Amino acid sequence: MDENSNNTPLVSIILPVYNGEKYLSQSIESCLDQSYTNLELIIVDDASTDNSLKIANIYASKDDRVKVIAHDRNKNLPASLNTGHRIAIGKYVTWTSHDNFYKKEAIEKMLASIYRSDADLVFSNFQIIDDKGNYIGSYSHFSGNTILLENIIRACFLYKVEVYERNNGYNENLFKIEDYAFWLMASLHSRFQHIPEQLYCYRSHSESLTAGAVLSQFHYKKEFSQKVKEMYQIYFAKLESNYPHDLAKLFKNLHLHQKIDLIKFFRSYKCYKKNLKKVFDIYGEKKVLSELDIRFRQNILRYPSNQTPRILFYILLKRHRLLFSYSKKKSFQIFFKSLMNWSH
Repeated sequence: MDENSNNTPLVSIILPVYNGEKYLSQSIESCLDQSYTNLELIIVDDASTDNSLKIANIYASKDDRVKVIAHDRNKNLPASLNTGHRIAIGKYVTWTSHDNFYKKEAIEKMLASIYRSDADLVFSNFQIIDDKGNYIGSYSHFSGNTILLENIIRACFLYKVEVYERNNGYNENLFKIEDYAFWLMASLHSRFQHIPEQLYCYRSHSESLTAGAVLSQFHYKKEFSQKVKEMYQIYFAKLESNYPHDLAKLFKNLHLHQKIDLIKFFRSYKCYKKNLKKVFDIYGEKKVLSELDIRFRQNILRYPSNQTPRILFYILLKRHRLLFSYSKKKSFQIFFKSLMNWSH
């Protein structure tokens, strides 16, 4: 049978691993035990110092669908993903992590969704488990959100190989946000479809790259902020925006809930809207403005320095719904407090 026949196309699952011996076997087995069997599993060991490579090779010796690639030095996640994609021969591609695992029908259901919707990329909801595998929560995508200010794709997805090709791979300079950057760039040329079903188990534990202990480190936060800004600069440059640097700074601050100079923004409100026209065309003006309103509203509530009479006047003049389309009670409290402080 042709591996990439129309009826049962080959699906490539890429599994990058670095010192993941603790959970690796469960992750591998969840791939090999899929109800959809025409797949290849490409394990990319990123110079692990534990038994990860040994475990991967054991599975490769038992199942010819498993391929193992070993880096001679640690290259980080985006490079490992690009290594896996260069080896992959499937018509559809996904990747997973050594500490997470698929539900049995995940690949089958995602592939069916691509066929049904004619999307380029599909993504699903997922369960969140602890280090012992106990259920602690779930993630469900809210259909009102776009990819613009939030990584809505998250952990479980499947895409046509053309998505990777059009993106020219994962940006190896954007380690720690390589996945979000990939989805954001893909949204410029590819169609997304959400599957409202939990098809994956995401493990939250202290050793995870995204664990709170890591996020709390100042140097990590600073580096992360810089990379988010760089990502948005690339994004707006691809859109051929007139002011990619200014837009990148604004969207970085919105994304990370950092303080925004609201006076500067609302002084140039018409100019910003004009330069976001291509963004509106892609995601829908109403959706984008709604997301921006929510982030601006949060910025006002988070930072008292954004609650001065002058700023509130600009908001009333340019975008009054920021104050009156949400909690009117809270808005009046802000007004009252601002006026009281001003009078003193």
